[in-house]
Amino acid sequence: MNERSFRPKRIVKSATIELSERIDIVLPLFGAREEQKWEPDWKPEFLYPVDQPDEKDNVFKTEHSVEHGHGAIVSHWVMTEFSRELGKVSYAIFSGHDITTISILCEATTDSTTSAEVEYVMTSLDSHGDMLIEHKAERIFFRNLDDWEEAINQYLKQRNE
Repeated sequence: MNERSFRPKRIVKSATIELSERIDIVLPLFGAREEQKWEPDWKPEFLYPVDQPDEKDNVFKTEHSVEHGHGAIVSHWVMTEFSRELGKVSYAIFSGHDITTISILCEATTDSTTSAEVEYVMTSLDSHGDMLIEHKAERIFFRNLDDWEEAINQYLKQRNE
């Protein structure tokens, strides 16, 4: 395929998950550092700042293996928003083949529960990116984020025991 004639592809996926804790406890779990508490495979390498809490403009990278013999993809992440006041965490992720944005909006549903709406917008930058975003959308949303909900609620339950 001639990359000059390439037309970027976009996939938008979202889901809402229900979490069994207050918003002030839940929101930080969507930060890059705190996610490691509920997702054992999440291993970001923090670039800037190296040892500070999650906050807007933090930069880190991740490496993920890709199926179909394409090796590993390194992605660079920027936390574009971390607002306790708005209940929002957002990221921009660059792999060289695609750009993805993730927005998580948390809302208290009761005094002890939180609803989190998670939206991914994935845009390919080349033909390899087309394959990557399709694979990413399928892998992340294979259970419509029920796996996230289960993992976070399990962590919250153990935390409270």
